[in-house]
Amino acid sequence: MPGKPGSQSRPLVSQLDDQIDVFFVDNNGVVNVMWVADAGAWQGPAGLTPPGTAVPNSPIATDRQTDHQIDIFFVDGKGVVNVMWAVDTGNWQGPVGLTPPGTGAPGSQIATARQTDNQIDIFFVDGKGVLNVMWVVDAGNWQGPVRLTAPGAAVAGSPLATARQTKNQIDIFFVDGKGVVNVMWVVDTGNWQGPVGLTPARTGSPGSQIATVRQTKNQIDIFFVDGKGVVNVMWVVDTGNWQGPVGLTPAGTGAPGSQIATARQTENQIDIFFVDSLGGLDVMWVVDAGAWQGPVAFLPNQYAAGSVIHELGHTFGLFHEHQRPDSGAFVKIVGGGPPSYGTVSGAAPIGPYDCGSIMHYGPSNTPPTLQVINPATCTNVGQRVAPSAEDIAAVDYLYGRVTTAGAPVVARDQTPGQLDIFVADRFGSVAVKWVQGVGAWKGAIEMSAPGSVTPSQPLATARQGDHQIDVFFVDGNGVVNVMWVVDGGAWQGPIGLTPPGTAVPRSQLGTARQMDHQIDLFCVDKNGVVNVMWVVDEGAWQGPVGLTPPGSAGPGAPIATARQTENQIDLFFVNGRGVVTVMWVVDGGAWQGPIGLTPPESAARGSALATARQTKNQIDLFFLNGRGVVNVMWVVDAGAWQGPVGLTPPESADGGAALATARQTDNQIDLFFVDRHGTVNVMWVVDAGAWQGPVGLTPPGATRSGAPIVAAPQTGNQLDIFFTDGNGAVNVMWVIDAGAWQGPPVIQ
Repeated sequence: MPGKPGSQSRPLVSQLDDQIDVFFVDNNGVVNVMWVADAGAWQGPAGLTPPGTAVPNSPIATDRQTDHQIDIFFVDGKGVVNVMWAVDTGNWQGPVGLTPPGTGAPGSQIATARQTDNQIDIFFVDGKGVLNVMWVVDAGNWQGPVRLTAPGAAVAGSPLATARQTKNQIDIFFVDGKGVVNVMWVVDTGNWQGPVGLTPARTGSPGSQIATVRQTKNQIDIFFVDGKGVVNVMWVVDTGNWQGPVGLTPAGTGAPGSQIATARQTENQIDIFFVDSLGGLDVMWVVDAGAWQGPVAFLPNQYAAGSVIHELGHTFGLFHEHQRPDSGAFVKIVGGGPPSYGTVSGAAPIGPYDCGSIMHYGPSNTPPTLQVINPATCTNVGQRVAPSAEDIAAVDYLYGRVTTAGAPVVARDQTPGQLDIFVADRFGSVAVKWVQGVGAWKGAIEMSAPGSVTPSQPLATARQGDHQIDVFFVDGNGVVNVMWVVDGGAWQGPIGLTPPGTAVPRSQLGTARQMDHQIDLFCVDKNGVVNVMWVVDEGAWQGPVGLTPPGSAGPGAPIATARQTENQIDLFFVNGRGVVTVMWVVDGGAWQGPIGLTPPESAARGSALATARQTKNQIDLFFLNGRGVVNVMWVVDAGAWQGPVGLTPPESADGGAALATARQTDNQIDLFFVDRHGTVNVMWVVDAGAWQGPVGLTPPGATRSGAPIVAAPQTGNQLDIFFTDGNGAVNVMWVIDAGAWQGPPVIQ
């Protein structure tokens, strides 16, 4: 259950005096950043790259290039060493490839070091086992790579560790293919020396991790877990000879070759951490130049790791599962207890109640007691082995991954200063995010119970009156449902408006304001009949009433609407023969049509449609044909429809791609779509001029091909567009007046 986001343990660097950043590569190969200023709340993660940029879950290295610039480095799937950078609090730049393909081992680790006051170095082991160096002076150009060793000196792609041995000497360490711990070094800007073996063969595990730390002012230590599971230390004082290795633990304590982390706990104490062979998290420590103490397990055996994950869950923003407001249906707390047992009324439950959450306390027999109400349905309570699938999904949800890849988003201004966006989330709830003015986005909050909708299904919205907005969807039983909110109150519903089977399950709905006091809701049923429902003011919904014969449209086909004149609204759909079709109504009269506007096969079957008012007396209708060409038709006042005219080359988009329109300025309208490469594109026209574009606003892979986009004004002069990326996170881009488009960041 989510609370306030916090930090997470990742490679980090100080971006400013009061800000630190954390970087990681997610499962989709996106480079992400999280950040915190002073003692504030952690922000992010925000994706810095398109999916597939880096090898999923690969390591990232960081360093400060200048006083105002930090760099991050990674080796991509083609073996290219990449750099990204940010100056002060500016936007991240890159990635820029520093090497040709095949230079590094894909996804391998990079190490960094400051060689002199104004030079930083990066190191990596390539696919041939050669240790390479690259360097940059101040804000100049990167140099290299230069080979420092012969092929086979190291294990291909193996990790490296660096340390400053003296004021003017830096060292590099690695374990070679024979299990020898090696060191290389450089003094000032001289030539690199080594590698020199520090241990006999088979001391370490080939290619294993090494950790470094400065134990005292003039002593540095290196640590590794050898092939027998012994935690070892080696050390050097000033420029003396290396000592060790000395085993700090019995055999079998650690997993051979496993990772060790180091930290300075106080000015004169350093700690090392590792996960032991039983899964416990262990610590060892030394004060000044004294003897090493430990290891001591924070918690015994496999529960240690689980308990650490439990505590990390809190830093990620999760409360205890049994503190959910709906926990009373599953567990009972007897005897009061500390705050960690009581429900948290201000927290927002996400997804169904999860008895097996790693955030759930277990049953207890001493006060306060936690009792499971129905052990048959609430199982695995209090487990501390690993996070559940729902735990992982909840953390994803907190950091923007609210729904599924390419899911549709709808938007509506709830009050004059507040914009809401809605999605069917990953748990099958209708979820809302909102922003007031140009403030920070809030949410997501689930408005309906899990399972109300199918993840990523389409939603529709309308303003029912001056104070009320509605959200509509078709559930899995074909029932048309409505939810609503008055002013800034609580969301109500969902309420079913029709019998089961009225609409095609999870199909798209269309809305329009027919008159000042009446809004209409449209759907195409399973028989291809276009149906209308309507409500006057805050009265009861009427209908559905069929407007067409069976077979007029494809079952569940998309519908678009537009106000053609002050008292006429039009309804558009593509019929089963690919004909763009219109129906219309004047004031409160009878619906007319359907009338075909194009020859057969003009539009892709099931094509989405979009409408826009290009000028005061002209409306436009957009659709895609079977060759992926964006087409426009138009009508002036109550005249005859013109077109269609193709606006783009063939294969600009898939035939089923969604289209969105918006007014960017008083005399410019924009048209948006996602092409076959997952790039968000914009086209535009000023007054009655010629259409311009398409121009890509994002790199390829920003979302899935043909994904829906929604556009809405956030403020009087700012236009936003929203889409869901490949991770199921809602992204926003924006433009002010006729300026340049910004974004897309993930809305969190």
